[in-house]
Amino acid sequence: MHPFSGPATIFDTAAATLTGAAHRQGDRGNQDAWARVHGAGVSAVAVADGCSEGAGNALGAALAARLAVACSARRVASGASLAELPTQVLHDVVGELARLARACALDDEHAGSVVGDALLATVHVAVACHGAWCVFGVGDGVVLVDDVLTVLDEGAAPDYPAYALFPALPAPRLRVHHLGPVARGIVLGTDGCKELLARQHEPLPDGTLVGDLAAHLRDTRWSKNPSLVQKRLRAWAAEHGAPRDDCTLVVLRRSP
Repeated sequence: MHPFSGPATIFDTAAATLTGAAHRQGDRGNQDAWARVHGAGVSAVAVADGCSEGAGNALGAALAARLAVACSARRVASGASLAELPTQVLHDVVGELARLARACALDDEHAGSVVGDALLATVHVAVACHGAWCVFGVGDGVVLVDDVLTVLDEGAAPDYPAYALFPALPAPRLRVHHLGPVARGIVLGTDGCKELLARQHEPLPDGTLVGDLAAHLRDTRWSKNPSLVQKRLRAWAAEHGAPRDDCTLVVLRRSP
């Protein structure tokens, strides 16, 4: 169990991921990632989805998720307000990606190729401090805050934070999904979760339905065994076939 705590709240968290059928067929592997950090009164989680066109963008997803939670925690610990956080974290993440691209390239021209091959990923983040939450991100995916579901569909060309490194491209669109208290919980998901939503009526071997994302906020069983979230996702894929795209979700729920 990994509790996320503040002065008045304690949250349980669990994560699950599936490699999409199209990624298996194309021998690309899972290009989603998630990360979490907890300490000094700050808790943060993130999910990220690497661009499938780049051979190494699974690395981009892992970096985006880890950078986002680390930069969020450092900013809040140093006194940043949650209202300021999204812009500051995007700035920090883009700066670190630029530094990494230069470190991995012969010169600035080749640094652009490094970004395209290995550093393009969407990212969505939830940060908690002193009972308040800030949820924000760049790119497509799904975000559930209590009973409010947001499906972000940007088609075949979603925004990526690393687009900020290319002056010829429009600046990445930063969305703030929620700022304030959370009563029940939060689910962050990559865009592969859209298929999970579309197929929520499919039954699992235990007789229950796949259900909507809010089912994870209602189900109290995984508080004692967070691996149940992953097991349910695997059971769904085994029973009815894996989703086409990688599917990753992180659930944060007030402890029963």
